[in-house]
Amino acid sequence: VMLVGEPGPVYGMRHDSPTRITTGIEARGDPETDTIIATVSKTILSGDLASSRFLIVVGSQDGYGEGKLRAVDETASTWTAGGGAPSNDENKQKYHSTIWDILLPPEVNQEEMLSSYNVSLMKYAELSGIELPPVEQQVYGLEIGEISGSSAVLKWSSAKAGMMRVSVESGGYSVIDEKWTSLSSDHVFVLRGLESGTDYDVTVSAEDAELEISFSTTLERDLDPPVIMGADVETDEGLYLFSFYTTEPASVMIEVCTEIGCYDAEIESGHYPTQQIHDYDLTVPDGNHTIALNVTDVAGNSQSTVIVEIGNIGGGKGDVIDGNNENEEEVAATEQDQETQLKALPLMLASFVLLWVIILLLSSRSRGPGGSTPNYPEK
Repeated sequence: VMLVGEPGPVYGMRHDSPTRITTGIEARGDPETDTIIATVSKTILSGDLASSRFLIVVGSQDGYGEGKLRAVDETASTWTAGGGAPSNDENKQKYHSTIWDILLPPEVNQEEMLSSYNVSLMKYAELSGIELPPVEQQVYGLEIGEISGSSAVLKWSSAKAGMMRVSVESGGYSVIDEKWTSLSSDHVFVLRGLESGTDYDVTVSAEDAELEISFSTTLERDLDPPVIMGADVETDEGLYLFSFYTTEPASVMIEVCTEIGCYDAEIESGHYPTQQIHDYDLTVPDGNHTIALNVTDVAGNSQSTVIVEIGNIGGGKGDVIDGNNENEEEVAATEQDQETQLKALPLMLASFVLLWVIILLLSSRSRGPGGSTPNYPEK
């Protein structure tokens, strides 16, 4: 974050964005002590402050200079400061910094650190900065995100990582009480299994710090899944670049299937239903493969769609295909046996009828008129 002392309100700037930050920053100069006093909100710095190092540097301001800093050359001129080194002969690049001063512990030599660059070796100066003294745990920025009839998203930050606890009560009864050790100082927690149209009180605590917030679930339960729209895929140097948006904040899971099997891809974000605009990159798998997107909203409703399909993947399906062939052969053999049996059926019926006729004739010859038994002559 850069504090720029132009006339007007003080603002900050991140290195990766031209947007000016006007809230959460205060800075003033004290002419009596010749001191600049700056206050920057933790929400702007973000991250685990307790395990971070801080570079606090001073340079000459130039609204048209790189990083808003005035350029430094070998010799000073109207819009350029002096004291720098010549460019490298091979790449014509300058390796001295545009920093004029840096805040360091008393035992560290400032001049040695700022002049530790090496033009011939194409090496920039390495700045170590300072560490904060032990930070007391704090909980701040507690807010409720998406709410449905059965769930809600809880978001907050802490001064450092560590043990977290979320307690939820309704009508004086405990509904949720969970503890875990967080490796981050930015937190998202999804409350599930809630009743629709109900008031809830939430307490988030970390060590001796805690914050409370209340909310109410909606009367109607959300049964509609988020819809994936505007999905686009590009390839760049062995990477798939995915971009899409969802009709409501949703978590994202990317499933990759190859001829070996399927697995969930590791992505840096999208683990919680907090975003509607999604951008991810993924290494292009070898061989035939498919890639599917699965999105889930805060209520747990999901939708999936295949976004990449290259070739015909096996994933064990080769054996299935052979098994299908064997099944087809078995079915053909069975059909052939049935056909043979059907062809033999008329012959069997004819034989049965003929046998029955013979039996009737023999029976009629063994009886007299009217069915009486004949009188055989006595021997």
